[in-house]
Amino acid sequence: MRSQAIKLSLVAAVVLAAAAVYQSETGDSHTSAAESALPSPHTTSAPFVQSHVGTLPDGQLRAEGAKLVLNEALIARFEYYLSAVGERPLPHIYAEIERNIQKELVLAPAAAAEAKRIFRTYIEFKTATKSLPTVSADDKQMLSAIRNRFEAERTLRARYFSAAESAALFGSNDFTADDALARMEINANTQLSAAQKQAQLAELDANLPAEVRAWRAPQASMDALLAAENEARARGASADEMLAVRTRLVGAEAARNLAALDQENAEFERRVNAFKAEKAKILANAQLSEPEQLASIEGLRNREFRENEHFLLHAYEQQ
Repeated sequence: MRSQAIKLSLVAAVVLAAAAVYQSETGDSHTSAAESALPSPHTTSAPFVQSHVGTLPDGQLRAEGAKLVLNEALIARFEYYLSAVGERPLPHIYAEIERNIQKELVLAPAAAAEAKRIFRTYIEFKTATKSLPTVSADDKQMLSAIRNRFEAERTLRARYFSAAESAALFGSNDFTADDALARMEINANTQLSAAQKQAQLAELDANLPAEVRAWRAPQASMDALLAAENEARARGASADEMLAVRTRLVGAEAARNLAALDQENAEFERRVNAFKAEKAKILANAQLSEPEQLASIEGLRNREFRENEHFLLHAYEQQ
């Protein structure tokens, strides 16, 4: 079952990332006259670190009059620069964030001061989260562990931010994460039939705001497809039956593409199994020193797999 645990651990990360995607898709595009007077972000500045080359800062620093606008875009701006950890020392990163705040809110000094306060509080909160329990890929109750982690993080967050600040800065992220986790829990519940799962997922859909339903419509279609595929595999459906299920849900062309993807995945697994067998032989060769074994394995990996396949190969190697 370790392969399933790997999938769930990857999905757990996606749960958190989904909230940021939602914000970028549905963020408020209104700009007041005071906001439009503010400088454009990084129009002439050189990239802070190499990994920022060719990018623009995520998020947005906004002021309405003298007041800072609190929303997830503010956190996204902080995280853009915090992603430079490893390329620059933390004090340099913190100073760059405050410099960026000062530059963009130069016409709203009170808002700039408030943004700096929020940033320092956010760093204190992030540092404190390191004491929270982590979620292991080997955890047999992974979804429960993820939910417990979410709740512990929100309880901790209340020590650093007011209820109003927390709602403004993290509310949409919390909503999206809760919804995604609820769907994962339904799909993982072996006590529910496929029809019962669909009914519960439909109930979640009905409680979504209209704009969110429109945003996640493609994902809802994917959820239905995955549920139908799992049910078909459980009853031993043939390739032709699987093609019919997919055609009914996503159309003939997409169904053919999915069938081709199945073949590609099967071929990749065959290559992985061959690699693992050869790797085992190398490790069993007592005539090779440990450095020689590692070098042989690395050479084998590079010969048999393209660089962009190495991450997925690593996941398979952990099984």
